[in-house]
Amino acid sequence: MNRKRVLVIALAVVMALIALGALTQLGPRRATAPGVSPELKGPEMLGRPNLDLAAEVRQGAQAPLAAPAPASPPTSGWSLISLDRMIIRNGSLSLKVADVVQTVAKVGDIVAAMPDALISASNLRREEGNLKATIVVTVPSAHFQEAMGQLRQLGLEVTGETVTSQDVTEEFVDLESQLRNQKTIEEQYLRLLSKATRIEDILSIQDRLNQIRGQIERTQGRLNFLERKAQMSTITLNILPFLPGKSGAWQPDKTVQEAFQNLFLALGRIADVTIYLAIYALPFIPLALILLWWRHPGRATGASQ
Repeated sequence: MNRKRVLVIALAVVMALIALGALTQLGPRRATAPGVSPELKGPEMLGRPNLDLAAEVRQGAQAPLAAPAPASPPTSGWSLISLDRMIIRNGSLSLKVADVVQTVAKVGDIVAAMPDALISASNLRREEGNLKATIVVTVPSAHFQEAMGQLRQLGLEVTGETVTSQDVTEEFVDLESQLRNQKTIEEQYLRLLSKATRIEDILSIQDRLNQIRGQIERTQGRLNFLERKAQMSTITLNILPFLPGKSGAWQPDKTVQEAFQNLFLALGRIADVTIYLAIYALPFIPLALILLWWRHPGRATGASQ
């Protein structure tokens, strides 16, 4: 019985201590005025002293501000998962056509009829006696497949076709998040700058403000670049003349003609080499005559007598 009484008393003491601790923790909450949240009562309720303005400015100027937590995704723009992914598409076509100049004109007509499309580069040249052209066309990404199909139909033969795709959705979303964080830090520096009174504090905060603004400009520039590249696609068009004589069928008359042409070219080169050698030998003719006379002077004297 004594043991049971001791256990009951010990249990009662423990329960009393627990109740006392609970009442102690609830005490400050009851002291709070009704309708006022402890988080809104100022720096004192957060367990830190009320810092003066100069100390706050010096602290903000000497130490970098902590990056804010990533904000929630925006409700509009490329970064929404519900929208199509951000894809950069480019293509190239190599065509053989009957008339290069006429095909270049048709490419211009196709581009003119397509909204927001343009010819960003054009090069018309003659190589090995044949006229060739290279055209770079920029079209909206929504009309990329349509433009490739219309340009493909211009050729008698398609000798090459390439389409490349690059998904930049993840990079774009990351850049958007970085930009929001950088703008938040900029606002914090602006608030510190408005409170600063010391010259050294103002200069220090202004320097950090310039740095964060440079980061904002670089991030915004990259975002604009990716958005433009995703909205517009580039098609590089190589236009070559279609030469029927270059087909795989055996043409003996063409072979004979080419053989005679090569023969005439070879004979002409041999004649050119002979002419060059004859001209280069002219300065050595007097030297050869003097050497001949020096080795056989008697013949020269006898001939004179």
